[in-house]
Amino acid sequence: MNSIGKVNAVTELDPPIMNPDFPPMLHLLQIPSGDSQLVGRMYSPQGSGSHPLVILLHGFPGSQFNHDMAAYLQELGYHALVFHYRGAWGSTGEFSIVHALEDVRTVLAYLRQTDIIEKYHIDTGRIALVGHSFGGFLGLMTAANDPSIAACASISGANYGAIGTKLSDPGMINRYEEAYEYAARFLTGYTSQKLASEVLEHFEQWNLADCAPKLAACPVLLIGAGQDAVLPAAEHHVPLVQAFEQLDRAEFRHLLFEEAGHGYEGKRKSLCHAIGEWLAQVIETE
Repeated sequence: MNSIGKVNAVTELDPPIMNPDFPPMLHLLQIPSGDSQLVGRMYSPQGSGSHPLVILLHGFPGSQFNHDMAAYLQELGYHALVFHYRGAWGSTGEFSIVHALEDVRTVLAYLRQTDIIEKYHIDTGRIALVGHSFGGFLGLMTAANDPSIAACASISGANYGAIGTKLSDPGMINRYEEAYEYAARFLTGYTSQKLASEVLEHFEQWNLADCAPKLAACPVLLIGAGQDAVLPAAEHHVPLVQAFEQLDRAEFRHLLFEEAGHGYEGKRKSLCHAIGEWLAQVIETE
């Protein structure tokens, strides 16, 4: 009896199921991308009707998948999709930055198909991108070229324009390759040498500061971490904030978690709350 009482007490912490015919759900997805398949999980909220969608874009290679954030957003009334790029974490094919950029566009096209919209009750007029690290780069680059994106948040986003400028110094290339050698092992068909080569080839087109004017009509949130040793805020967050502030945009917000590291461990609840609070201002769930 005591154990049953404890279970009942715990379940009171969760929001009540308002309609048993439309409970919250977790869907396992396979999304075609060329000859490959992207693995994804979509957290769908309870309730009938269409719901807005947040696509969560993880980092390189993706030690933090943001499933905690997905579950949190699900409770707030959003679909939340976590998927893996080609060559990462069960998705087939070979990884590259170019492929990952393509994969985000592929996922958006997939979710906008009529049969998928009807199956999962997605409001495609309310799609937000929220990316961490490498995912922040992907999100801003995608939103800058897709005006239908309703909002975009970058959490400790990687500015490959800034990284590529550093790599123009030959002495930095070996250090960069050594720093990412272990991470690249988790990605099919990729190495840290390929990473450095890809950044050097494209960094002039991958400067996130250049995205700011293109996002003039899109609500943007930039979040940085004061103790970030992977992508220091002084090099990646602060210059990007300055680029957006020059446009004097009312729809721009920025935050700095002074005590957080790159993965926001120990600050995950605060991070989820910050994202949820911002989304409530820019994309209503009702």
